[in-house]
Amino acid sequence: MSSFRHRYGLFLLLCFIAFATFFCSYLRIPVLPLFAVSLGAGPVQVGIINGAFMLATGVLSIPAGLLADRIGPRIPAVAGIMAAAVSSFLVTQCTTPSQMAAAYLLFGVGLAAFVPSMLSQVADAFPAERLGQAYGWYSTAMYVAITLGPATGGYLGKLLGLRQVFYLSAGLLLLVALLSLAFLPRSPVVRKVAPHDLLAASLTLLPALSL
Repeated sequence: MSSFRHRYGLFLLLCFIAFATFFCSYLRIPVLPLFAVSLGAGPVQVGIINGAFMLATGVLSIPAGLLADRIGPRIPAVAGIMAAAVSSFLVTQCTTPSQMAAAYLLFGVGLAAFVPSMLSQVADAFPAERLGQAYGWYSTAMYVAITLGPATGGYLGKLLGLRQVFYLSAGLLLLVALLSLAFLPRSPVVRKVAPHDLLAASLTLLPALSL
């Protein structure tokens, strides 16, 4: 019973971290194009900025997952959140669209490190026969954050200003990184997971990463 409670508590923590990370990261989604335009970007440059983020995420997700398998998922997950925080702060210091694209590359790197590392920990928290249920709840937490984040970010952008939303995103992500560093397990539970289980879980996240 104590082992079940520990795993359940860990799973709730993972869902909270996923929710907080995506919510804080996606605060900036609606204000990014507006801020880029304020720096002189046109429609093509705004597309390039978003494309840089997606390219980095797509290319680096598999290497980041392999790294998490080798050294454990805790450090890549925390490093991914930190990279997202730093990228948000760097955006506030940009003066040209090309600088924004470079800063958003770092956001893509962070998300590439965060996503597979968290999926690995979700797999560790539940028995194999209940992974579908676990991934379902985890995905729900993530998609709720992806829904609420941009709506909140747009409101805050109007209330506080565009640049301030990026500062807020950076500060909140830093807090989430510290929480993750303090409470995520230092070593993963030793358990083999079928590759098709992790592949199926990864496919559930593809729509989110394309936003």
